[in-house]
Amino acid sequence: MLKKKQKAPLFYIQQPVTQLPVRNMQEIYSSKRAENQLEMSAAHPIGVNTSLPSSKEEILSNEIEVSELKKAEMEIKDSDMVHEVIESIESIEEKNSKNISSSSFESKPKMKLTPSFKRLKSFKEMNNLERIDYLNEFPKQLPPVPCIFETEQNSWRGTFVGKNDETIEIKLFDGKSQSIEIQALKEIRMVGLRR
Repeated sequence: MLKKKQKAPLFYIQQPVTQLPVRNMQEIYSSKRAENQLEMSAAHPIGVNTSLPSSKEEILSNEIEVSELKKAEMEIKDSDMVHEVIESIESIEEKNSKNISSSSFESKPKMKLTPSFKRLKSFKEMNNLERIDYLNEFPKQLPPVPCIFETEQNSWRGTFVGKNDETIEIKLFDGKSQSIEIQALKEIRMVGLRR
C-alpha cells in the first residue's frame, strides 16, 4: 500500500496567543480531627504530663479530666457569650427607644390601607341602571355586546346603541333600531355570540 503524504492545512486561521487562566485551587483545609487535636493541645496546660498513659485507670482519669475541662470551657464561653448578647441587645434597645422618641412618625395619623384597584361588580350583580351605564361606557374599540332586553310585554335581542334621559336605543339583529323606556325595563342580560 502506498503511504499518503501528510499535507499542510489548506486553510489557516489566525488566532491570538492567549494565556491560560490561572486556577485558584483550595490551598488550606480543615477537618474535625485536626480541630479536635488543636482543642486537646489547648486544653492541656503546659505543666500537665502529655506522655502516653500506661494503664486503663490513667486513660480513664485523663478522659474524665479532659471532659471536665471541656465542660468548664464551654460554660465559661457560654456565660461570656450570654453577657455579650445581653449587652448588645440592651444597647440596641436604647438606640431604638431614642430613635422612636425622636422620630416624627408618631405624630402623623396612620393612614387606612386601601387596595389600589377598586373591585368591579360582575354584570349579573349590577342593577338595571348600573347595567345601562356599563353598556353606555363600553369601549368603542371592542365589538358591541349582544344582550336581551326584557320588559313586561316583550323581549328584544340586540346591541346597546345609546342612552337618553328616559329611553335607551338598541339595534336589533335584523338591522332595525328600537327605543325602550328605562322604567319599563325588567331585565338586561348579556348573550354570547352564536355561530
